[in-house]
Amino acid sequence: MNKRVFIAALVLTMMSGLVAYARATKVWSDAAQYDVARAKAGFANPPSEFASHVIWGWEGPMNLETICHDLDSIKTKGFRSVIFEAGYRLPYEYLSQDWFLAIRSAVEQAAKRGLKVWIIDEGKYPSGFAGGKFSKLRPELRMQAVVSVDTLFVGKGSILNEYPVDSRALSAIAVPSDGSVGRPVEIKDHKISFNAGMKDYSIILAGADFRTGQTRAVNNPKGGKDTSNSLCDYLNPLAVRQFIDWTHEQYKKYIGEYFGTTVLGFRGDEPDFAYIPWTPSIVEEFAAIKGYDPTKYLASLLVGIRDEDQKRFRADYWDVWSELFAKNFFEQQAVWCEENGLAYITHLNNEHNMPVCVRAEGSLFRTLSRVQVPGVDAIWNQIWPGVDNDFPKYASSVSHVWGKQRAFSESFAAYYTAPDIDQAKFVVDHQLARGINFFEFMFWMAGSKTPNWMSDPGMKSLNDYTARATYLMSVGKPGARIAVYFPTMSYWKGSNAVNDDLLKISKELLSHQKDFDWVDEDAFDSALRVGSGYLENKSGQR
Repeated sequence: MNKRVFIAALVLTMMSGLVAYARATKVWSDAAQYDVARAKAGFANPPSEFASHVIWGWEGPMNLETICHDLDSIKTKGFRSVIFEAGYRLPYEYLSQDWFLAIRSAVEQAAKRGLKVWIIDEGKYPSGFAGGKFSKLRPELRMQAVVSVDTLFVGKGSILNEYPVDSRALSAIAVPSDGSVGRPVEIKDHKISFNAGMKDYSIILAGADFRTGQTRAVNNPKGGKDTSNSLCDYLNPLAVRQFIDWTHEQYKKYIGEYFGTTVLGFRGDEPDFAYIPWTPSIVEEFAAIKGYDPTKYLASLLVGIRDEDQKRFRADYWDVWSELFAKNFFEQQAVWCEENGLAYITHLNNEHNMPVCVRAEGSLFRTLSRVQVPGVDAIWNQIWPGVDNDFPKYASSVSHVWGKQRAFSESFAAYYTAPDIDQAKFVVDHQLARGINFFEFMFWMAGSKTPNWMSDPGMKSLNDYTARATYLMSVGKPGARIAVYFPTMSYWKGSNAVNDDLLKISKELLSHQKDFDWVDEDAFDSALRVGSGYLENKSGQR
């Protein structure tokens, strides 16, 4: 055994603690027990389901000749699976009949070559705007937010008595000019009463309105990101069901016979909120879960300084909307995929910066625990020789704690420096050592004659190596014996300073080869069993 192979094997053994155990045939199954002999038998040539896939960006005139040429080229580089991504300058509209007929043609050609297929569920990103259909056809199901609908200045000594306010206002908070904590102001029959006393105040009136984060859409003639194509209301199950009907169900209509064989599933991309989330049912949902009316405190979400009650309300509000997000957006799609013999992969946005991730997505652990394959993305040289980043542990922890078989990484997107094969292997190994066992490599441009880093003759060897490593890690039992508490509620209350402590803990443990998994509050509720001197998760780790 040469030195390079020996070191790779040693890292895998030390960091992953592989104990072979059985799994069901589906690669996203939560089933148990696999024997060592079977794992050994599959090592030399792992099943295609365990191999990495490459993003195949559809650009320009995607005809049969281009499709066949690309699939043949991709296969020669050792890829055994591709994922379709809609691109620009196509001869047909995204989600049109011609789009789906082209997809069917590509799936047929992939099947002839023994290649597996995954499908990105959107016409670019983030997931959830159905190529612009919500803005055009169902505007009432667009994303909504808690926003300021008006601000009133009230000088010291002034008194407002049943002062009429904007009819959209649901909640109000008076913020003193000295920077101290604001106080709620009651709105009754669209009027407020307020005595400023000896301070100047700004009264912020909060209401709900349609707001979306920016989307990058294939139908945008400028090719940029803007708000012209609104995301759907992620918190509303009817909106998400409409998204499924426009996307997943249409794929099923055209290529459903390949589901579970050639077509393995769908991948979501970076669903998040640019504003404080709102959905029409949230007041009722909140009261049912928390036992009190949130209306009084809604405006406090728009200010930066809060008292303890307002901090606790913010945590309660994040708890409620993140549960709606997990249940209505992520879980609904995962259930549909499971019912159709598929898996649902997704990753969030800003996993490398957890305060931002929590602000925009509520709870990484809660949302990713609802899908078959939780993931991260490694972009912008966030993982690179000389750069330490442990955020892939978030996805692998979800996988391990909730008993899932795969943990995913979209790797090499938007890298400032294109890797050579050794650098690419470093990026892979760094994530293998942190529990990632399913890779997506960026980027194969359709019909491109321009060589990129994947044109290197060593690409096939990297794919073969990665397939074997991820196969072993997928049929093995996670070996970590340390659980580290991840305090999501602290982030919800605005205590982001804890983030530095968590990063230091992670670095200290991993640099001493002490593997661990993060466990948050939800894990204690739904994934951990308390034993005599140990916690046991759904993977059987103790």
